[in-house]
Amino acid sequence: MSLEVALNKLYSGNYLRLLVIPLILFVVLSFLAFVSPGVKPGIDLQGGTSFTLRTATQISSQELVDFLESEFNLHNVSVTSVSSGTDYGFIVQFSDTLEDSDGLTASIQSRIQTQFNLEEITAFQFREIAPAVGAIFWETSVTVVIVAVILLFLVILFLFKDWVPAIVIILAGIFDALAGLAAMPFFGISLSLPTLSALLMVLGYSIDNEVLVNSRINFGVGKTPKEQAVSSFKTGMLMTITALAAVLVMTVFSFFNQMISIYEIGIVLFFGLLGDVIVTWLMNTPILLWFAEKKAAKKLAKYKR
Repeated sequence: MSLEVALNKLYSGNYLRLLVIPLILFVVLSFLAFVSPGVKPGIDLQGGTSFTLRTATQISSQELVDFLESEFNLHNVSVTSVSSGTDYGFIVQFSDTLEDSDGLTASIQSRIQTQFNLEEITAFQFREIAPAVGAIFWETSVTVVIVAVILLFLVILFLFKDWVPAIVIILAGIFDALAGLAAMPFFGISLSLPTLSALLMVLGYSIDNEVLVNSRINFGVGKTPKEQAVSSFKTGMLMTITALAAVLVMTVFSFFNQMISIYEIGIVLFFGLLGDVIVTWLMNTPILLWFAEKKAAKKLAKYKR
């Protein structure tokens, strides 16, 4: 069966039934992102302390968490680990701010080296953000996201001059960002300024892809809306597969070179793009096809009168 035949069959009959799949996934992704395991805010957005540790010896992340909580009475400790062929890297975050940061940092480094029999710690970088500063970052980030979504909605509404495409396109972008959010806890990634930027990138890519599909279905000439949808699938999937391949290479490269911020951005982008494949062709396209056919039927009825 050729691709065109399969797509024509997919979008035949009551194709709005396809909406059941993204609807179920929306509920599942929301549960994973906000309930269990749930995305945790990083120190960028709530304040706290983090340090980056590199060593030639492997350390169990859970053992490191248990050690820091018991020995230094630290709270909400989380560890993100990456590795290369020669050494291992860890980002440790906790909600406490340190009074004697210099002395305690040296003590933490020394005790970790002794506890886990490390010959050498090749890198140890320390960073602290006050809770008040983290609160400001969080409020600013929320404001930026809300303003971005509202402005995108208004621009799309102005371009297409109809509520249905504008709402559908924005919902698709939110679904993609939710897919990226839901994946983060499984990789030990917290919500931070870099991952928030990645979520905005996902939102932007999604809007671009949805606008392409909508433009072809509703304003394409020489073909029926269904034919335009099939044509859009080829172009859209080529764009998405190319983007997925590039992001996958970036993520793998950053993982083995311990470029942790880039690695976290790559994870969010990768799963956000996977979400875009689902929502574009199982939600956005069916709704836009229904909308285009409904408009065509109204025009035909007016013409017959």
